[in-house]
Amino acid sequence: MDFDRLSTFLSYIASLPESGRLTRERLLDERFRLYSEGNLEVYYAPFDYIETDATLCTVGITPVWTQMGIAYRVAREGLARGQSIERISSEIKQTASFAGSMRTSLIGMLNELYLPSVLGVSSSAALFDVQHYVTHTTSTIRYSVFVDGENYTGHHPRILKHAKLKEFNRHALCERVEASFRGSGYSCGRAGSQALEYLVLNKQLEAERCLLDFPHPSGANSASFWG
Repeated sequence: MDFDRLSTFLSYIASLPESGRLTRERLLDERFRLYSEGNLEVYYAPFDYIETDATLCTVGITPVWTQMGIAYRVAREGLARGQSIERISSEIKQTASFAGSMRTSLIGMLNELYLPSVLGVSSSAALFDVQHYVTHTTSTIRYSVFVDGENYTGHHPRILKHAKLKEFNRHALCERVEASFRGSGYSCGRAGSQALEYLVLNKQLEAERCLLDFPHPSGANSASFWG
């Protein structure tokens, strides 16, 4: 598993305070910034772990601030305990992926689809806990994107209308889906749906795996369900 990107940021993460809340001022720092243009900024967020034997792949739009902050807290605490990079990355995935009210909504939606019985898991909540290995969670844009300091929704600018965002989508998403995909999956958000359609048109994903316009758990977007 490739943790090269995380390795380059370990010293910065280790320098973060060991206790207390990690504020925006500490994390939206140029040390973690990957790209900036006008009011658009992309920051590294340590979502590097890949469940290579997953039977379900969940694709969001981008890690929002809440998820980014949790990911850094887990990474900081793991380093303080002397954990390996792989262990830290795995714990970040379980703890921070779709964290907050979005995860609660998503679990409820998946339960309504009777997904646990299809996958043979105890509940949809278990996909983010004791049976996390069944699903790989990732994003259309793997790192945290902000516009005017606010969470990016995938619309202004549109992913496919912005060269750098399209590049993040085309390369990073394909690599991670190919590395993890063993069965079915779905992508949350209409913007994510459009990004997947683009990959299908470019023959980087198979069309038969894509069922579009599944509701986003935030309630603010549409989504795609593929499998």
